[in-house]
Formats: sequence, C-alpha cells, structure tokens
Amino acid sequence: MTKGEQHILVMCVGMIPSVQVGVLNLLSELGRLYPLDTRFVLSGKAGLRDLVWADIIVCVRGYTPWEHFFFEYAARMGKFLIYYIDDDLMNLPETVSSYSRAFVLTAREYIPRIVSKAHVLWTNSPVIADNYGRYCKRTACVNAPAPVPESLPERKADGKVSILFAGSLDHTQILRDLLEDALIRVLDRYCGMVSLYILGANPGFAKTYPQIKLIPYEPDFQKYRQSVIDIGADIGLAPLPDAQFFHSKYYNKYLEYSTLGIAGIYSDVLPYSLVVKDCFNGILTVNTPEAWFDAICRLVEDEDLRKHVCENSRLQMEAEFSIDAVCTALLTQIPEITDYRYHATERFALPDMLIFSILSQTRYSRLAQFIQRHKWKVPIRIFQKIFRRH
Repeated sequence: MTKGEQHILVMCVGMIPSVQVGVLNLLSELGRLYPLDTRFVLSGKAGLRDLVWADIIVCVRGYTPWEHFFFEYAARMGKFLIYYIDDDLMNLPETVSSYSRAFVLTAREYIPRIVSKAHVLWTNSPVIADNYGRYCKRTACVNAPAPVPESLPERKADGKVSILFAGSLDHTQILRDLLEDALIRVLDRYCGMVSLYILGANPGFAKTYPQIKLIPYEPDFQKYRQSVIDIGADIGLAPLPDAQFFHSKYYNKYLEYSTLGIAGIYSDVLPYSLVVKDCFNGILTVNTPEAWFDAICRLVEDEDLRKHVCENSRLQMEAEFSIDAVCTALLTQIPEITDYRYHATERFALPDMLIFSILSQTRYSRLAQFIQRHKWKVPIRIFQKIFRRH
C-alpha cells in the first residue's frame, strides 16, 4: 500500500460475472491511473477488519440480512457506500431455475433497506435506475464495458452459416417458447447449409437434428467467452420475453455478439430496443415464430447485411463501450471513487466496534436479526453506558 491509497471493498455473495465484469474489471483499470487498492470479499465472510480497512464499500446485488447489517454499521462509521445491481431481483420470475419464494421475499424486504443506506445506486440499466432509484438519493447509470479484441474469431471454412444461441439452463424455456418452431423450419429449409450451436440450454428438439451441437453451460465467464469464440458463429440469436423482469436486464448479448463480429437478431423489446437499430447494428424482430423465422432466413441468405450490422455494432463498441469510455463515465457520475477519503467519526465508537465484532461472529444470527428488526436496543445501550464509564 502507498500513502494516500484509496481502499475499495467489493462484496457479494459469490464471485459472479456481475462482480468481475461489471465492477472489478473497471476498478482494476482505474487502478492503473489512480492509487486504488481494491479487494473482493464474499459477503458472508466480511468482518470487522474489512469494515475498518475500507474507505469505499461496493455491495453487489446484496439482499441478505447480513449485508444490510454490514452496510448499516458502515454508514455509521462514515464510509462511502455504493450499491450495484444489474437485475430486478425483487421481481424474479418463477420460470427462472434459481427462483425461490424465500429468496424473493428476502430480496423485497432487504434490498430497499440496503439501497437506502447507500450514497449511490450504480446500475447499467435505465429501467432499474427508474425502479430502484426511489430508494436512493443518487443514481449512476453507466454502460458495462465491452472491450473489442484486436482480431475477430476465425469463421469455420465448411461453407455453412453457423447460428448460435448462447445462454444458461434458465434460457431453455425461452428457447422453447420463442425460437423452437422457427429454428425447426430453418433447419428443414437449409438442411446442409446451416449449423446450429446451442450453448447452455438443452431443448428436446435438439436430438432430432444432426446439424445441432449442444455445448454445456460454463459458469466461468472467461471460459464461457472462449467457448463462444471457438464456435466462430455468423449469426447470434437473442430472444427475450416482453415482461417486467426482462425489461430490467442489460443488453449483454448485444455487447457479446458485437465485440466478436457476430450479426445479432434481437427481440424488439426492452432492453434491446434501447440500443439496436434495425438493419443498422442488428436485426429487431417481434416475438412470433413467423417473424423469427423470417429474420433468421434474411441473415442466412444476405452475407452483405451480416457484414453491415457487424461493422456498425463494432464501431459503436469502440466509441461507447470501451474500457476508457466507461471509466470516464463512471468517474463523471461517481467521482468519490477516486476522491473520497474516510475520516473516523464519533458516531462509531469503540463499543460499537465491539458489538459489531460479537454479532459478526454468528454472521448476523437470528437473535441479532430480531434485535435489529424490533429495535430491541435496551441491552445494547446498557452495555454501551457501562463500557463508556470505564
């Protein structure tokens, strides 16, 4: 550590792509220009040392009682608090495999409380900025970075047009509902002329067609991206239902396809309709089997159109979504990332640190939750008075 170094603590329940791509990559890049020391800690393991060490705390997609408890004490200490979110976690649909009623109820109770403690709500979704911004005084809506590689992936030399659907197991139902009929017709029409790669999802009709290659889902982002690069697809499919939860998602597929020189076809719904201009930097289509069939056929048959949308989307990536552009936008909206310095406050005295340390040993036990929720502070106040007399 060097003198004057800014200490930034990033916390989340897991090392997920939202942490790595949305937050850590940006802070790492800023660390080359400014004296920043960034640490990541799993939320469940964040403790007193992390609390004392940090000048700034970034809570990524936090929704647990412990994260609320940690943020509350951090606020009392005078730390600068940022809450980062890129999904509408309070309205998770039942069709998502990770859905659980307990998760949604917990998220609805604690996310507003955590966000209200933050100085800034940081997101890349204008829809989330509108819906969640009411819980926080400041909102920063910043693009996610999408670095463009120096060279594009090589296309396969088998003379076929390769089509890619990339997602997770959660997207299997979306594939069935929005694309199955259209893809079956495409495979029947262009038998021997197209190859279909399905990464992550596992629809039943895939067993019927030898042109389909299933690739298992890869949770590691870098390995996942390499899998997409290795496919060398010509056309990428990005269907999305027209529903509230999906409106709040980011247009990650547009960034992914654009940076890798893949001509994308996107549902004409939020968020894609915010960034894609039809036949300019992608193809927009309504969510009907006939419309998807027509859009796919159009790109299969028109190589010049594929090249046109790829070139325009790539230019947009370089201008608006480069690391430099996004870092500049981030510092414009949250200058405290490089400017804020923590100064000890009397609001968080030694007794508070001791109480925090004791409660953190049980990672915010049910007793601690009960005390916090029902404002049962008498024993704590008695303890503080006794301690301060000495």
